[in-house]
Amino acid sequence: MTHRSAASFAGALVLLERGAGKLARSVLWGPGAAMLPGYPPLNRMTDKEFTDYWTYLVKKKYSTKAALSSDERVFYAANIFRGSVPRSGLIGYFENTKCDVIRDAHQALVTLGLSEAVRLLQDAQKIVLHGAPLPETDQCISLFDYDLPEEELELAMNDLDSRVSEIQHQLYLQDQAIFDSLCRFADEKRLRAPKG
Repeated sequence: MTHRSAASFAGALVLLERGAGKLARSVLWGPGAAMLPGYPPLNRMTDKEFTDYWTYLVKKKYSTKAALSSDERVFYAANIFRGSVPRSGLIGYFENTKCDVIRDAHQALVTLGLSEAVRLLQDAQKIVLHGAPLPETDQCISLFDYDLPEEELELAMNDLDSRVSEIQHQLYLQDQAIFDSLCRFADEKRLRAPKG
């Protein structure tokens, strides 16, 4: 099942379970969304449009001097988070991501209304940073003392990995919710790659 068909199916189930009259537009995603009275039909972002828009944002950020708009930053930060955690794990995410990008991801998840993903990111940050706040820097942070003897360093890495593994697993389960929220956000804000 593709992201799109899974999202449509989930939206249809919510519609059946709760009834169209009780749903807020922000939680509806599926064929019934365009049929609710008083709400204009949404132009749902396709997988190709998602990929094209993501490619456009990455090129804009790294190949031009143009700054991302606030809506573009929300999309960019949330999708970087969505891709980085499964690829690098939470430890890799925190060590390989600049602190300002982590802050942007937190704010993007809040903006997208992803309270469970926000909570998980905050819980992971508390564990990874031993309760300390995220440093006010645009640099990456080091989670380990790499001058330790190899065995001690490996123990420290394994210990931290075991303490974040359940949160990391829960974040993997948030992938579809983040994807769906990004698509809804792009639809509501009319975000698409320029034609041509």
